[in-house]
Amino acid sequence: MGETLGVPIDSEEVIGRDCATAAEEFKSRFTDPEAFIEVISERLEHRELVQNEELQLTDGRVVERDYVPYTLPEGEANIWLYRDVTARKQQRQELEQANEFLSQTQTVADVGGWELDRRTESLRWTDEVYQIHGVNMDFEPTVENTVEFYHPEDQTTIQDAVERVLTDGEPCDLELRIVTADDEVRWVRTRGEPWREDGKIVGVRGTFQDITQRIERQQRLEEFASVVSHDLRNPLNVATGHLDLVADECDNDHLDSVRRALERMEALIEDLLILARDNKEVSDTQPVDLATIADRCRENVQMEQGRVITTVDRTVWADSSRLKQVFENLFRNAVEHGGSEVTVTVGELADGFYVEDDGAGIPTDERNAVFELGYSQSANGTGFGLNIVKQIVDAHDWQIRVTDGTDGGARFEITNVNFVNK
Repeated sequence: MGETLGVPIDSEEVIGRDCATAAEEFKSRFTDPEAFIEVISERLEHRELVQNEELQLTDGRVVERDYVPYTLPEGEANIWLYRDVTARKQQRQELEQANEFLSQTQTVADVGGWELDRRTESLRWTDEVYQIHGVNMDFEPTVENTVEFYHPEDQTTIQDAVERVLTDGEPCDLELRIVTADDEVRWVRTRGEPWREDGKIVGVRGTFQDITQRIERQQRLEEFASVVSHDLRNPLNVATGHLDLVADECDNDHLDSVRRALERMEALIEDLLILARDNKEVSDTQPVDLATIADRCRENVQMEQGRVITTVDRTVWADSSRLKQVFENLFRNAVEHGGSEVTVTVGELADGFYVEDDGAGIPTDERNAVFELGYSQSANGTGFGLNIVKQIVDAHDWQIRVTDGTDGGARFEITNVNFVNK
């Protein structure tokens, strides 16, 4: 008792002492000493068993107390048992907070959770998983009937993936089809991580999300990209070819206008294809040197007398081909709005990098709009470039903002970037 309450007294010294007198000596250890004394008096008066009574100590700890009245040949006696439950209470609070957070996350993001215990072969779902499968809450999921929910062509895939988690500890992240209780085919993203206790894998814990709308949208975009790529590009190539033939036969100022219009159509098609095909998450990243990729992108953009100054010396984890689109679109944007002699600087930030120019800049009240689809202040712009930049940045889980450049132009800061350690 003395050790539990932080009192320099041996437990043996307390035995046989008057309870009320001992309580006076210990009361200063409690946050509400008067209430402590009052409750002691009540317990002695009523002599009724009380268990798990929670008390707060002045040092921030929490103790539980049991009161056990009994009778000896010499008369009435009392046992007071105190135990420190601070760690247990803190763990309980953290668990409650975690469960509340998971519950809110599940509701907001439509993400469910699942847990497979290999020791008991039991499977547990959260509410959202029941809803996605289209079954009532009284449905009892098992490994067998859960696998049967998957599309016949995907059942082996999920079985093999879970087995690898259990045997090798290899996490899985899959996009597969299920057939709901109503015979509706849905696309789901299921993720699994090894669940370990004492270093041993005892099961799998994961998330489960309905991604049907995203998959269907992606499929529509791919169909659209196919139409754009073939049905629009073919007649455009024919028009360009005939224009070249006409230009060889005569010299007319109107031909330059036609050529510019055809080049603009080609640029629109290229941007539309990027929007349609690359609007997805980035999962395959690799080390990419920022200076090297910026220099290469400079060669791919017609900047006339413009120049790119690279002061950054860092390597980031990124999808190389999509990061290339970021730099190329930002360079083109600088030329379109800053002129043929614009200077673009690529520099380093504490948690990312920036691309800025010395052009006219972007007004403060328009900075949120520049990333919207179709926004452009240039007659030569497609209005897609900065929207493509924003989508690629978002796909990397990065952040982007527009601010003033050092020389008054536009500055695009990309942050929350994962650097490769030097």
